[in-house]
Amino acid sequence: MSIPVIDVFAGPGGLGEGFSSLMDENGDPVFDITLSIEMDEKACQTLLLRTFFRQFKHENVPEEYYEFIRLSGYVDVYKLREMLEKNKNKEGIAKFDKADQIAKQAQLGKVDEKKLDSWIEKALEDKNGNKKESWLLVGGPPCQAYSVVGRSRRGGISEDDERVYLYREYYRILAKHNPPIFVMENVKGLLSAEVKESPMFEQILRDIKDPASAYSKLNGEEVDTIDCPGYHIYSFVREEREDQEELFETDGPNFKHTDFVIKSEKYGIPQSRHRVILLGIRKDFELKPTILDKQKKLTVSDVLQDIPEIRSSLSKKKDSTRNWSNEILRLKENIKLEKGSSKPDLFLRRDKYPSPSRKAIRPWLKRAYKLKVYFVLDSITNKEVLERMNTALEIIKTNPPEIKGAEYIHEKCDIGTDVKELREWYLDQRIAGICNHTARGHMSSDLHRYLFVSSFGEIEGRSPKLEDFPLELLPNHASASSGVSNSTFADRFRVQLWNDQAKTITSHISKDGHYYIHPDPDQCRSLTVREAARLQTFPDNYFFCGPRTSQYIQVGNAVPPLIAKKIAGIVNILFKKISNQTHIPK
Repeated sequence: MSIPVIDVFAGPGGLGEGFSSLMDENGDPVFDITLSIEMDEKACQTLLLRTFFRQFKHENVPEEYYEFIRLSGYVDVYKLREMLEKNKNKEGIAKFDKADQIAKQAQLGKVDEKKLDSWIEKALEDKNGNKKESWLLVGGPPCQAYSVVGRSRRGGISEDDERVYLYREYYRILAKHNPPIFVMENVKGLLSAEVKESPMFEQILRDIKDPASAYSKLNGEEVDTIDCPGYHIYSFVREEREDQEELFETDGPNFKHTDFVIKSEKYGIPQSRHRVILLGIRKDFELKPTILDKQKKLTVSDVLQDIPEIRSSLSKKKDSTRNWSNEILRLKENIKLEKGSSKPDLFLRRDKYPSPSRKAIRPWLKRAYKLKVYFVLDSITNKEVLERMNTALEIIKTNPPEIKGAEYIHEKCDIGTDVKELREWYLDQRIAGICNHTARGHMSSDLHRYLFVSSFGEIEGRSPKLEDFPLELLPNHASASSGVSNSTFADRFRVQLWNDQAKTITSHISKDGHYYIHPDPDQCRSLTVREAARLQTFPDNYFFCGPRTSQYIQVGNAVPPLIAKKIAGIVNILFKKISNQTHIPK
């Protein structure tokens, strides 16, 4: 029998996907998501669709599912049910309706507690209506309030931000329903977050270690009906320390703050994603977990190679392949890409001017340009970068990518890695193409920057800083001029390098593509939703519902399913030990 999983603050379902993907020796799922709760409408539609998919063995997934994800444009998920009805697929209709009951759109903290408790109790019932005592709670309370970038924008954390305290909904479920084990995820910024100069992480640890007391204090009185023994909190990547360095005024296993951070790139994920993930084991169990095994480095090339090539589009002008090519080719008019000019020049070469001098001269040069004073800037001194840019320009001129992508493309899709397990994880021949692979539009000036940045990255093996840019390609944003000397976001234009892990995919990818430039200069664009999803280790048949902006947000906020699957393996071992006991204590 599968172990029930309650997934709260579920997002598009990354944690749930990982746990659902773990199979036993008979090929049956070890874990079964019986309730997913998410407040965002489009993410909840994604959850519903995936919950429907999971109810079938892969070879038995109805063809209507694949027909649905091949539809062009944004289509409401309930269109799938109409397709099942039209084809009189009774089994499909029944499982769609079941999925619709599992995936709940609701905002924890707003939904009535009695209603929430009834959903949980229903999700934990066996066929005879009895509660299953062996079950798992997973989820990550919204992290925007704790993220370092978010805090820097807002000037810190406000105690009035209701997202700060949504973790209380998590410990209320712990106190009320007593799962034997839980997994809780959040951003690394949680470790340094403070409210009224009080460290949030220490407070959260105290509360989830003793949720009954925390819940009682929250209500201002002792709650007699709650009987929760509390939890020991463990790391997935570090065994308990022996030096007895007490960090918190609580008993239990001894860890440092950073022991709870999972650096995904060390565990076979093609992305430098660092997240706090806590493992809670109820105190009345004498259990200690194993830890994750480090794995071979997985790169951008391993997962993004052999995806159909597409071009970006023009956001401010009439778009066509010819117009797109012509706008990029204008780069030669705006920046000197050839050696040996006879025009008067002022070189800012690194071999002639040290970095402080370049930084001092550049702001003056920029002001001079505004006054129409003419100088030739030849700051791209790496001949190989120039050659790569010219090669890309020639390809864009003579043989550009013809399509700018779509929600579905009927073209052969493969993956760079030859590792059998990964190919089986990502690929699905039944799709007969690729989904969620639409390129976003860009301004002409940004296309020129993308060409430079991707060429620079391919040759130099890193993303350029703003001080590496030719003057003509510097952005006009107010932050850019200060970024040349001293800015937190000096590397605002960032290319994902073929032979390295990607930088962290976040929901910011929905704003613009500057942080997420595709490594191929010939395509001159930012990452698509599908490419971001691959870096987040979502299988290709995992379809994201909603408009493209919503899709990007869903992918950026998700837990990588492949790291969740590895975590599920550790949790499964713990449940096996529990099942070997004669009874489950309460």
